[in-house]
Amino acid sequence: MASKRILIVDDEQNISFLLQNLLEDAGYDIATADNGIAALEVIKHQKPDMIITDIDMPYMDGLELVGIVRNMHPEIKNIVMTGSPNQHYYQRAKEYGVIHYLTKPLDFENLKVKIDALF
Repeated sequence: MASKRILIVDDEQNISFLLQNLLEDAGYDIATADNGIAALEVIKHQKPDMIITDIDMPYMDGLELVGIVRNMHPEIKNIVMTGSPNQHYYQRAKEYGVIHYLTKPLDFENLKVKIDALF
């Protein structure tokens, strides 16, 4: 079976770098983008099986990205993460069908377990 492609979207390069290394070591094909607009460009050329996105980013927040992607490709799984959790974000995430809503700092091993379980 071909490896699953995951798009990591976060404007914090250190988070993207850590997630990329962890998930590549686990056998996933990883693409990254530093904001929602860049992520939409990546999706046009290499549709992922899953998107892991931060919520608070410049140009387009992660929930807006998830909403757009859900309309274009409802089969793509979505996980959101935030350093500023609030009930409004949580409600929007659930409305968009987000599978996991995670808060930073991330437990990277727990995240990997959750991703593995989805595939």
